[in-house]
Amino acid sequence: MKQQLDIIVPVFNEEQNIRPLCQRVAAVMEGQLSDLDWRLILVDDGSSDGSLSLIREMRASYPQVKLVALSRNFGHHQAIAAGLEAAEDGDLFLLMDGDLQDPPEEIPRLYEQLLAGNNLVYGIRAERHVGFFRKQLGMLFWSLIQKASGLPIPANQSILRIFDKHVYQAVMQFQETEKFYAGIFAFVGFEVAQIEIKRDARHSGVSKYNAGKLIGLTLTALSSFGDQIPRYLLILALWVFLISCAFLFLPFLGVLGLATSLILFWSGLLTSLLIACLSLLAMLQLKSFRQTTNRPGYLVKEKLGF
Repeated sequence: MKQQLDIIVPVFNEEQNIRPLCQRVAAVMEGQLSDLDWRLILVDDGSSDGSLSLIREMRASYPQVKLVALSRNFGHHQAIAAGLEAAEDGDLFLLMDGDLQDPPEEIPRLYEQLLAGNNLVYGIRAERHVGFFRKQLGMLFWSLIQKASGLPIPANQSILRIFDKHVYQAVMQFQETEKFYAGIFAFVGFEVAQIEIKRDARHSGVSKYNAGKLIGLTLTALSSFGDQIPRYLLILALWVFLISCAFLFLPFLGVLGLATSLILFWSGLLTSLLIACLSLLAMLQLKSFRQTTNRPGYLVKEKLGF
């Protein structure tokens, strides 16, 4: 009996990419991976273009295409969550974006590493077709998340990854409303491998991840997996103490008066430290509030093909 590979693709205003996506995935699955049954689960995240109607149209040519349509735009990670929930009958699972920057032709390489005894295989970006500022933001993001979480989160990972039922079942145990999947997949462990993926330029359309969304994702990541933040705050407090001790010598050098030096130093640094701590506590409290309200992370308005 063939194993079933469920390919989960969140879609938001990707009208011009859906047809080539279905064609290229089908070519790979019917060619190099013909030993697998497969489904292509397209999750429409409240698109305002013709993405939803085109997905319905593609089902006539490709019966393996399944549709999960959300009631509005809930965001990239919530669309992934909806797709994962719909894929509960699968044996193997693959996540990828709908912009074709992660080539479907790389799926056999990922599958090969899974057969080598791994439970999870990441696709790591070999290069990024983005501007200098966006690239620097990305580097800062991964550095910050790795240090704050203390988890082995691979840097420069794309959403492209393949995993087995063990990892799927572990990931589905996470019930928080605001999900950060880079942290969740790192948390569950198991046997992990990485392969470099040469990303293509976006096939059509524009990126949906602007600076504002990247900042929002960073806040979600820090509030979900920021276990190491208190430790770094303690280190910061230690540096504040050491610097304050150094400032005590300035009056003896004739640079500042003793009173002025102490007042300016302590009032400025202690205030900024207090604000940082209060900001973190407020962020964690907000996340706790959202979780205890038990609101759904997304709502599905339509399913086809299941």
